[in-house]
Amino acid sequence: MIRRVETFCRELLSKRLTLLAIAAVLAVPVIILGMSTVAAAGGHHWMTDGPEEDGPEDVPQAGSQDVPEAGSEDASGGLPSGGSGGVPAGAVSGDAETIRAFITGFSFFDNTPNGSAEISHPILHQSAGGTGTFADPITVAVGHSLNGDEDVLDWPAGTRFYVPNLRRYFIVEDSCGDGSTPQDGPCHVGFPSDAATWLDVWVDGEGGSEEGANACMDAISGVSDALVNPPPDLPVVAESIFGEGGCTQQFGDSAGAGGVATPRTAPIG
Repeated sequence: MIRRVETFCRELLSKRLTLLAIAAVLAVPVIILGMSTVAAAGGHHWMTDGPEEDGPEDVPQAGSQDVPEAGSEDASGGLPSGGSGGVPAGAVSGDAETIRAFITGFSFFDNTPNGSAEISHPILHQSAGGTGTFADPITVAVGHSLNGDEDVLDWPAGTRFYVPNLRRYFIVEDSCGDGSTPQDGPCHVGFPSDAATWLDVWVDGEGGSEEGANACMDAISGVSDALVNPPPDLPVVAESIFGEGGCTQQFGDSAGAGGVATPRTAPIG
């Protein structure tokens, strides 16, 4: 009887060891699987000395120099805050948005260099130009900042605007502000507090007089509505702001329905 018990105990112990060995073998892939799952779950986090934080998202920022190719319809930007050239929260890239902008003009006569149509960031035009349609928007200059060798526009080159008062589309292709610290002067700062940005639009003038161009620029200057990333079917006066026929008519801030607006009727100069 004792021998039977001893034999039974030895057999039971052997079976338990066998079962433990099998369980250990089965546990290995489970542990490996668990480690893989943890690694995958944590892969999108950046490890820091403090609490875990999500990694940075690829969000377009106003002032970046990712320039759309010529003819590209993908031109967008953020919204500089009034008088400071910063970017407020909630700026949405790719959607039309109405802002208040301080509108001024520059011409063939007072461009840098004078008597030229040179621009710093050509996109659709190699020199300042355009007729004001969606396909051929007029050049607009915006403020910029110098940070060492980096020149950052307040709005990315290629950003499109529509100004209802002028019934024309515009595209950022030039910088406004000279010297070693353009961020300290116009058009980066110094605009009225009720405006979100400063847009210096190309009025042309090569076919008219300097006095007439100056008078036209004075006439259109002021705070007006501007649409950022506008739709393509808004009313358009397809001609330069100032030319042989004088200065453009102004229409107020209502964008109106799609179609072609009445051209200038009250020439200046």
